Amino acid sequence: MLPVRHPPVDVAWTLVCGILVFVMQAGFMCLEAGLVRQKNSINVAIKNFTDFFISSTAFFAVGFGLMFGASAGGFIGSDGFFLSKYIAQDSEGWIFTFWFFQDVFCGTAATIVAGGVAERIRYPGYMWVSFTVSAIIYPIFGHWAWGGGYDLAPQQGWLAAMGYRDFAGSSVVHMVGGAATLACLFVLGPRKGRYLPDGSAVKIWGSNIPLATLGTFLLWIGWFGFNGGSALALNQSVGLIIVNTNLAACTGSLVGLCWSWHRKGKPEVESVLNGALGGLVAVTASCAYVTPISALAIGALGGVGVNITSNLLTRFRIDDAVDAIPVHLGAGIVGVLCVGLFAKEEFLVGGSRIRQIAVQALGMTVCLVFTVTVEWLLVKLGDRYITRLRVDPDDEDRGLNLSEHGARTLWLDLAEDMHYIERTQDLSKRTTVEPETEAGVVAQMFNRLMDTLREKSAQLMDRTEALNASYLRLSEVNRELVQQRRENEMFVYGVSHDLRSPLVNMSGFGRELTYALGEMRTLIGESVLPPEQKRRGLQLLDDDVATSLRFIHAAVERMGNITNGLLRLSRTGWVLYDHKEVDLSSVVRRILDAMSITILERGAAVRVGPLPTLLGDPTAIEQVYANIIGNALDYLDPSRPGDVEIGWDQEVSPTTTEWAEERKAFHHLYVKDNGLGIPETAKPKLFQIFQRFHPNLSNHGSGVGLSITRRIVERHGGSITVESTEGQGSVFRIAWPRKQKS
Repeated sequence: MLPVRHPPVDVAWTLVCGILVFVMQAGFMCLEAGLVRQKNSINVAIKNFTDFFISSTAFFAVGFGLMFGASAGGFIGSDGFFLSKYIAQDSEGWIFTFWFFQDVFCGTAATIVAGGVAERIRYPGYMWVSFTVSAIIYPIFGHWAWGGGYDLAPQQGWLAAMGYRDFAGSSVVHMVGGAATLACLFVLGPRKGRYLPDGSAVKIWGSNIPLATLGTFLLWIGWFGFNGGSALALNQSVGLIIVNTNLAACTGSLVGLCWSWHRKGKPEVESVLNGALGGLVAVTASCAYVTPISALAIGALGGVGVNITSNLLTRFRIDDAVDAIPVHLGAGIVGVLCVGLFAKEEFLVGGSRIRQIAVQALGMTVCLVFTVTVEWLLVKLGDRYITRLRVDPDDEDRGLNLSEHGARTLWLDLAEDMHYIERTQDLSKRTTVEPETEAGVVAQMFNRLMDTLREKSAQLMDRTEALNASYLRLSEVNRELVQQRRENEMFVYGVSHDLRSPLVNMSGFGRELTYALGEMRTLIGESVLPPEQKRRGLQLLDDDVATSLRFIHAAVERMGNITNGLLRLSRTGWVLYDHKEVDLSSVVRRILDAMSITILERGAAVRVGPLPTLLGDPTAIEQVYANIIGNALDYLDPSRPGDVEIGWDQEVSPTTTEWAEERKAFHHLYVKDNGLGIPETAKPKLFQIFQRFHPNLSNHGSGVGLSITRRIVERHGGSITVESTEGQGSVFRIAWPRKQKS
């Protein structure tokens, strides 16, 4: 027989509060579904739903008896299973009311785990976790802290007998749920991508923060029934309990707001929501024992406990998907200890605050150690012998909505279609469009984008094919030109080589004729011819024959220069260069030493500035500078002192980034003179072979030097240009690459 009667108003109040606590199941579902990625939201929702029917069945069968049955030494209940012994006794309906109220508490403890282990646990494995919490962990610790109370058994649990106080379940419900989550995470490990190899954490954002906010509001409302209903009577304490509950949630929210604003520079929504829940959890143990001012402090401390615990989890690389451990375990520990710190004196063991704190610390420690140890063992056993807990990596990537339940959404379909296109490069694939939905609008835009991409890809393919065809034609023409150039070079080489022999002969015979002319002049002078004939003979030798020989010598020398120039020009096309680092200053000094007599004859001043080290063939570089400096000296203006400057432009004053990069890739060199200059009409033909633009200086050059110079520079990957004004002088500019041409 029950020793205390419960008026109908108390029964009604407890039932209403039980229903409010049941609404918390919906709050947890919204909160957790909003804080996980959308590909796992359906899985989280069904786990919250599963929690309640598993926990209710298990609590009815064994949990209620273990928690509130006749105590065996204060450690475990021993009867009342399936409520069998109460059916005939409960004439006023109180025992079933009380069972329902405790049943929704049990469901709350179990559903806390769902959020923490989200996005990686298989559904059958989670069912095992929910059963162990509901049938074993929650009832046994609940018996230690609450068992024997509420007129249900003559003997209290051993913690309750010591004076341990937890009015509405900061430890019995919330610490148990948070510690069970911790034990499961020790087995499961973090989600893929949550922590990098160096240990740094990667934030995984929730999919629907407004839904999570709605869930927090529902939990806040349900908490009024959670704490207010724990009075088990509609009496004068209920108002204080509800006020304390509300105030603690407010200060917890404020701490979460300030904490995130200070640490991250912005008020993070999840931190504010978790702060509110932390304040609610913390005040749950003492809401009937403290003043409203104390409740404000307890709520703030709960918010601090949430943030400290969250940082510890990150440091130790424990991945709690929704911060269930910081909210329920961290704030739960704070709430249990706050009973000793803030409870009114009449609620303290022997009136001693220190003694109460010691008892509270003992109960908190027992709860943590017992729950983590036993739940870890049960989860490990279940993982090994009953059902595997962790999902496969591929299933985790696809999301538990699909892999565990076959539940598809348009967002998931869109993501899979995108992944298929990325994997197969199939631009013809289109995704399903559902009208009048956000996902449908995005899918429609995606399909239009794919249509455009496919059209542009087709155009690009056509252009690529046309370019390839043009490239093939250009390659063929280039091969023909290369072959033709080689043939021309070989022809020029052959002709030049063949011409050298007769030219050498002509030069030799010319020298012989000159020698013979001298001999004839001597013979005529010594002959016995009449004076008039002698004079006439000597005149013919000196005027006609000698003049003709001079013309022959000049023509042979000119022809020899042209032939040698052709040979050098032909060789520049096929000679192999030996690339080395060349000190340009030394090269220029050597050239000027060789031309010192010419410089003296011209009366020229040659100035040499700082010069770089070039990468190229030493002989070719010397040939380039010998040609350009030689031209500058040959074409000085006889009417004014000659001036030649050889330098290196080191300044870079870019007008664009691209121009600056081009400047950095080359040495910019110059040779400047104040000579005759180049006529404007002659500039386009300046680097062509056999071009000479000052006929009055016909004895200077063969007309092939600049052609050879340009070919050498271009074969090294550089370029040569000229700036010139007739009558004022010229500037030859060379862009020589800093790196060897590939």
